[in-house]
Amino acid sequence: MARFFGSETGSAAQHPPRSRLCGEALKHATIAAIALFLLAPSASQAKPTFRIYRVERGDSCWSIALKFFGKGEKYSIIHRYNRLGPLPHLLKEGQALRLPLSAQNPDARIGWLRRDVRARAPYAVDWRRAKRDMGLWRLYKVSTGRSSAAGIRFEDASQLRMRERALLVIYGATARSTRARRRIKTQLKVEEGTVVGGLAKLDATRSLRIRTPSALIELRSRRSQVEVTRKKASIISVHNGKAKVSAKGTQVTVPENFGTRVLRGRRPARPRPLPARPRWAARGDGLVAIPAGTKGRFEARWKRVKGARRYRVELARDKAFRFPIAIAVVGEGITRFRGQDLAAGDYYARVSAIDRWRLEGRPSTVRRWRIMPLSTSRRLEARKDGSFEAVGLLRLSLPAAIGYEASVDGGPFQKAAIVRLAKPGAHTIRYRLHSSGEVSSLTVRLLTVKASLEAPQKPLAAGEKTTLTLRLRDERGRPAALPDLRAQLLASSPVKSAHPTITPTG
Repeated sequence: MARFFGSETGSAAQHPPRSRLCGEALKHATIAAIALFLLAPSASQAKPTFRIYRVERGDSCWSIALKFFGKGEKYSIIHRYNRLGPLPHLLKEGQALRLPLSAQNPDARIGWLRRDVRARAPYAVDWRRAKRDMGLWRLYKVSTGRSSAAGIRFEDASQLRMRERALLVIYGATARSTRARRRIKTQLKVEEGTVVGGLAKLDATRSLRIRTPSALIELRSRRSQVEVTRKKASIISVHNGKAKVSAKGTQVTVPENFGTRVLRGRRPARPRPLPARPRWAARGDGLVAIPAGTKGRFEARWKRVKGARRYRVELARDKAFRFPIAIAVVGEGITRFRGQDLAAGDYYARVSAIDRWRLEGRPSTVRRWRIMPLSTSRRLEARKDGSFEAVGLLRLSLPAAIGYEASVDGGPFQKAAIVRLAKPGAHTIRYRLHSSGEVSSLTVRLLTVKASLEAPQKPLAAGEKTTLTLRLRDERGRPAALPDLRAQLLASSPVKSAHPTITPTG
């Protein structure tokens, strides 16, 4: 749960052994040759359309087939259209491979999704609930509902994140010949909502083409944002690389950290700078220590951004923000938020600024808060004011491996300190991670313990045994248990028994 404060003014697969990589056919060379002959396209068949893929470090025929054809066992497709020489093949970084754009493989897949995500085939009447790794072919539509999101992964490894209430149409990859090489374009149409993403890597032969009701955008960017408003205006924010935006016979080039907008039926506006990245008020990650079984909270602040009219704030459990807990767009007067009722674990937050044109700048650096359960020697009881109470001596500690420092009652911070409290009263314990400016505090009150001794009123005869009762109560009058209690008998005259027995009761 997140609250905002201020006055608002506006599937990985293992590689097989080397014997299987590109060379499993060594044992059956004759059969392999026949299979290749039978599978080779005849002259009467239509020639397939190809993409050019540049081999990256660590690539193998198996891993490339897994990436583009869905199964590593399809590495024979790579052999069929490329002269790789005798087996086994050792691919070189930067080597060009011709990969067919087969209609048998989907143009895109749903990499991840959250909540209400639906898809519809081109001639289907009904929408169906989308699933992870679901294939999307040409003219498939994908929509996200309220507080929903989805990640779309295309054949060329381009990726887009659909925000809530977005609708897009998949057009897939197309290729057109040039004198030098083939240029591959992944195409889609955004009918409404916002998508964020771009190419897997910047390459002069690749681009991501996005159509909207009011513009045509060609992205050569690893991260950009395209928004289609209710009035079908297009808002383009380029965070990396560049984009060409065309409408009504006019084209503008939008460089990195610039944006433009296109009203329906109008020409693209002149590109303007995006709002700056917000900066957090404190540096480093945050640490929140909580007693086991309780919930934690933290507060985050950022500095105002010049020209910002709104801020987008995201809180998630994963660094990639695929599973956000809270997403909010707040007014320019709000520069902090509080996450509360949070279970132990890691939480990530980022903020981006939005100007009056709805152009959205690059998100801030991602900040992490670690909510860690404390190891305590005594049970801590939560109070309504957020503090905790305990009776007797108290020891508190966190795992030293997380690299933390602790301070008690305003004292200096000490690394991996085990906190020991013995004095009754309120104590403030502050925690932080090494080299972090983010400090969280925990208030613990040790209750005073009072003891009363009950003894027989009659005199004791020589050698007679008796029972003494020691009753313990805290300052609120409740029975108190002190496991480490030691009792010592003191007498005004010598006592013959040197070994008295003390038995806890109740």
